[in-house]
Amino acid sequence: MFCRNCGKEFPDSATHCDVCGHPSRTTNKTNSASEYSKWEQGNQHSSQPASDYRPTPYVPPPEPTYSSAPYNPNYSGAPYEQQIDDGHAFLLYVISFILPLAGFIIGAIYISKEEEHYRRVGRTCLSLGLLSIVIGFLISMIFFAAIISTI
Repeated sequence: MFCRNCGKEFPDSATHCDVCGHPSRTTNKTNSASEYSKWEQGNQHSSQPASDYRPTPYVPPPEPTYSSAPYNPNYSGAPYEQQIDDGHAFLLYVISFILPLAGFIIGAIYISKEEEHYRRVGRTCLSLGLLSIVIGFLISMIFFAAIISTI
């Protein structure tokens, strides 16, 4: 049998561990309870009184410092008022004219931005989408009138 306290092996007939004195589990309950209390009294450790206990306060670790330079030392971050280049804006205008629904979606997205340049691009996309619908309607009316006049 092995001791439940220290893990050392002792004979099955023993009532106590030979090393630490812990009672074995084979003793009867009344006997083992009294022997265990005797064992506890003999093995009490001197502990610090509860009133003297003071927990140490949590001190967060310091912020890390970086000694190396960034990958691109000339990069200062993206400017707050970043603008769309002219090629990108022209592409959005063409898409807005050819596909009016896409123009309305692009216009709604860009009008909701805070920068004035984006708002201007959004208004232009909305205008081109509306202009495309009006021109398409007028061309279809002209073709419809031409077909009716030939009949």
